Amino acid sequence: MTIVTIVWNALEPISGYRTNITSGFQSSTDTRTAKRTATATGVTSSSTSDQQEDPQVQKEVQELKTADREVRAHEAAHIAAAGGLAASSAKFTYESGPDGKRYAVAGEVDIDTSPEKDPHQTIVKMQQIQRAALAPADPSPQDRSVAAEAASEEAQARSEISAETMSKSKQKSGTTQQIQSTNPYASSPKSGIVFSAYA
Repeated sequence: MTIVTIVWNALEPISGYRTNITSGFQSSTDTRTAKRTATATGVTSSSTSDQQEDPQVQKEVQELKTADREVRAHEAAHIAAAGGLAASSAKFTYESGPDGKRYAVAGEVDIDTSPEKDPHQTIVKMQQIQRAALAPADPSPQDRSVAAEAASEEAQARSEISAETMSKSKQKSGTTQQIQSTNPYASSPKSGIVFSAYA
């Protein structure tokens, strides 16, 4: 069984910053990232009431709430469309907000993408994988990649069916030719005899 993990990150990757806890020096110019890092590591300089009144903190909390909703809806769409192909429930990556709550900022769902033994069943399965991968309103690049791989597997299964059909057709054609060559009446023109039956 082949399992593919479909991952989605609602926030841009946080990188390029370091927080030196002992000196409080933050090398990033991105204050949102720095605040997020400080909050996640427990380094805070203001009280909870100050944070709730700070418009920047409120904005960050609102962004995290929005990201959490989007991530959960995105993964729920994958699971709903995948049906029995979902090999796991959604797994989330969380980030702590300045309000002390955890918010989902990325998520993933494992999907069974292995081809079936029968190419007809493989086609049905790959179509469902494509629907599952593209189910969210805003599919990620990885979602599109999974859908493209499933489309490729579907095309391969269709090719197998076509080759099998052609092979059977050739065998059937060869059998028909063989019967015609052994039956002297098979290719002779009909005589002018008409048979009638009356009751």
